[in-house]
Amino acid sequence: MKHPICPSNDSTHLPKRLIDVSAGQNPKLYESAGESGRYAALSHRWGTSLIKTTLTTYTRRTREIKWEELPRIFQDAITITRRLGLSYVWIDSLCIVQDDIKDWQEQSAQMASIYAGSLITIAATSSDDSDSTCLSRTNRSEMPAPLNSHQIFARKQIKHEHMFNSRMNDVAYPLFSRAWCFQERLLATRILHYTEQEIVFECRTGYQCECDGIWKGNDEAVYLGPTLSSSCNKETLLWFRVLGDYTTKEMTFEWDTLPALSGVANRMPTDLMGDYLAGLWQKDLIYGLLWRSEDGTECSRHRIYIAPSFSWASRSGPITFPPFTSRHQPSASILEAKCETATFNRTGEVR
Repeated sequence: MKHPICPSNDSTHLPKRLIDVSAGQNPKLYESAGESGRYAALSHRWGTSLIKTTLTTYTRRTREIKWEELPRIFQDAITITRRLGLSYVWIDSLCIVQDDIKDWQEQSAQMASIYAGSLITIAATSSDDSDSTCLSRTNRSEMPAPLNSHQIFARKQIKHEHMFNSRMNDVAYPLFSRAWCFQERLLATRILHYTEQEIVFECRTGYQCECDGIWKGNDEAVYLGPTLSSSCNKETLLWFRVLGDYTTKEMTFEWDTLPALSGVANRMPTDLMGDYLAGLWQKDLIYGLLWRSEDGTECSRHRIYIAPSFSWASRSGPITFPPFTSRHQPSASILEAKCETATFNRTGEVR
């Protein structure tokens, strides 16, 4: 079935690096030459024994990555990629040189095109870290139930509501609690969620699960909610909704606050929203300045400088915005607003 709003991604420009998982050989790091092709991408939580590409290991990775060196999640991702008939998979810790600041800044700025361009994103949605597996069917088994002389198989009804609540961090889906993974989910064209009980397919049109218990639309109206009577444009309201969800997520390093949302920011229409100012947008800055910490939640200033104090990114913890209706019209105006970026990425870290 073809969905009008879901790009086919049958042939897109390959990222700078990929893991070549062609059958009959050990995986290896592949440097693309700007050619087009198809590839998968992995979305996962990092673990303590995560294998990385560094300046020291780079050359060795291009020759071979031994199977036994790979954590279980990476092995599973490669197995899934091969079963889908693909030869390449993008894995962040292997495809970005982790101790090369310039390369990290360059490649993290490409997240939007990497995940949006992948044919499929493999999401280890119920896995706590890279050492666990997403292919275990331990909790997906069906129990036999005798019925006269026949036998039927049944399992507990699966609850799906938390799968669609991007603000709720459910222990059953550890991946959804991470900030980087939240961005990856928003950017991906289509996703295979590997959960403890089943596989759920998600695309920009909707969702479908193995048990056929759900079909839910995934269009912009569902995410935005009612916007017709708002004094803001719908793109600004979408951004505020993204920020409300994003600020509930966890991250290991405070300095990732802006970079971990950079890919989504790069997809927003600058002609409608203006310049990007440390997590807010110039044209609707008068509304953006009205963010506040969510009631009943903990918030605190970062230990290091992340953003100017007018930005939500200057502190940690969930935020919210007031309801902007047509009755709420600004009685002030912004005369000038500027923000200097710390790198070449216009939506990344700031000075």
